[in-house]
Amino acid sequence: MKKQIINYIGYFMILLGVISYFGVSLYFKRNDIGNILFISLLLVGFLYGMFKARPINTRILFKLDKDVFLGIVVVIIGGLIPYMLNKHLNFNVVLGSAVVGIAGGLVLKKYEAALYCGSFIGMCSTEVFNYPEFILVSLLTGVLFILVKEVFNGYGGKLGTTAFIFGFLFYFTFYNNPNLPSTFTPIQIVIVIVGSSLAAWITYVFNVKFELGPVLASGLVGLGLGVVLVLEGSRFSLNLASIIFGATFVGMCSKEIAKNEWFIIISGMLFGGIYIMMIPFNGLGGMLGTTAFISTITLYGLRNLVNKTRHFLQKY
Repeated sequence: MKKQIINYIGYFMILLGVISYFGVSLYFKRNDIGNILFISLLLVGFLYGMFKARPINTRILFKLDKDVFLGIVVVIIGGLIPYMLNKHLNFNVVLGSAVVGIAGGLVLKKYEAALYCGSFIGMCSTEVFNYPEFILVSLLTGVLFILVKEVFNGYGGKLGTTAFIFGFLFYFTFYNNPNLPSTFTPIQIVIVIVGSSLAAWITYVFNVKFELGPVLASGLVGLGLGVVLVLEGSRFSLNLASIIFGATFVGMCSKEIAKNEWFIIISGMLFGGIYIMMIPFNGLGGMLGTTAFISTITLYGLRNLVNKTRHFLQKY
């Protein structure tokens, strides 16, 4: 089977899954005109960004070899670690996922992406999925991980989005009970947006400038900032630890996609705004990564749309 077909299967699964999330958010925000306009603008940029990010590789054949099956198994194992730590030891899921990412970046470099992707599934609330449901969602996510292995490379949040799709579809289909957004005070909104931007930028510096790689950079920043916030212990700090960790996924962008640090800084701010304005589905693994993916793809799309419009106007 040509890789082009495999790539497009994964591409459209991600596209339809995220569009479904947009639809759910628009439905539950239908009485808030400000949120409707914000989400609609995001959707325009996101769709154009997805068009620009469509797969183009047609040269290599796809093979079902041991690396494919190992990748799926590693995704499941990566998910089980933070899930079990949380379920049986009450270990914070942000710290659990960050530890898995660091371990992958330092010890299992070949499978670091699969481990980190799985760890995002493991961030789900133990009240959302029992063990059989969790294994099923992890297995399906492992398959999707293989399908998108060469799609969306360089875009922050890709791994989290991969982890989110099947959990979201499964949960919303059978439970239909999204968590409504938390209420933030004005000062908390500023902290979320500025903190998200700062975390994204620091991660990008570690990732690109210090060449640690996206997984290790995200894990280190997420663990470092997460420990401080978790130890502080207030409800807002615990929520902020998750938000900050999610913002590190923005910093996982490649320099080819970001072009410069301003893209990361603005995308980090956008991440904070999306978290506040859209339905966060707290308790579902990969939600933070999906927020990061939307922010980077949307900004990428809007940047290209603005450039194309400017060139058109200059021409005519």
